Order: sequence, then C-alpha cells, then structure tokens
Amino acid sequence: MKKQIIKMSMLAMMVMGGVNAAHADTKGTVQVTGVVNTLTCQVSLSRPTIDLGGMIPSALNAANTLFNAQDVTVSLSGCGNAAAQAGAGIQLDANPITGSSNKIFGSDTSATWGFGVAKKDAPATLLAKGEFLFSAVAGDLGTALEAKTYPATIGFAAPTASPTASAAQTTGISFSFVNP
Repeated sequence: MKKQIIKMSMLAMMVMGGVNAAHADTKGTVQVTGVVNTLTCQVSLSRPTIDLGGMIPSALNAANTLFNAQDVTVSLSGCGNAAAQAGAGIQLDANPITGSSNKIFGSDTSATWGFGVAKKDAPATLLAKGEFLFSAVAGDLGTALEAKTYPATIGFAAPTASPTASAAQTTGISFSFVNP
C-alpha cells in the first residue's frame, strides 16, 4: 500500500510539474518603443532588403571601404509643420563587429567582415553606429524635412584588407528619426 501511495504521489508530482512547464510557454513579451515629441516623422526605405551576393576575402582589398555597394534612399513623412530641434535627424543603428570602430555591422560580431553604410555623396566615409545620415538645422520645419530624400549606400566592408572567410552574415540596419 505504501508503495502504491508513493507511486501515486510521484505521478501527481510529475503531472503537476508538467502542468507548470506547459504554462511556462503561455506568456509572450513584445518590445515596444515610441516617442512623444513636437516633431515625429515616419521613416520609409526605398528598398527593405539588399542582397549583396558573395565575394572572396581577397576581393575586400582595402580596409573600411565599401564593395559591391547598393543604394537605399531614406524618406520622411508625417512630420507635420512643427520645427525640428538642433540635433534632429536620421540616425543609424546596427550591430557592430569587433574591431571595426562601430562602423562595420554583422550578425556575427566576431567575424572579420560585415556591411558598411555611407552617405551616397560620401561613399569613402563609413558611418558609425549612432551617427546621422542627415541632421536638421534648428528650426527646419517638418514639411521641409519631408520634401527631401536622404540617399545612402550599403556594401561589404572589413576593418582590415583581405579578411578571413566566414559563414554568411545578415544584419538589420535601422534608420530612425530622432528629435531630441
């Protein structure tokens, strides 16, 4: 009888443990961001994805230089007629690889190559995480910001010439409107 009670107790504990484990997956979390400011703009991109294809490491023969670069245009809308503050603009955010001075991005931060971003009119100068593709002058009206496009170019890049080969990389590169 004692053995049967012990078996039933163990079975009950296993069932209760199973119930708790099953309930562990019933919760989800979502990251929410937002802003309350005098000037808010919606950011849109001319192309949501860029496929740069493939390259051999020796083809990346110069450090901090874009290769196989493709263009993307960032546009603002819904800015209204409020005035921008000094420092408002389109800010770059991405996951930098180690040793790149925060200017080369990739999903594998230990890789020796990744992707760089530059202003279209200054392709030799890579933008670092947190830098601005565009920065407004204090007092620019939101409607004036909407009347422009902000071109960028994105391509393969490495902090040193001829990096070592590694697996394929993907990364998200975000352009956000900020109005401090």
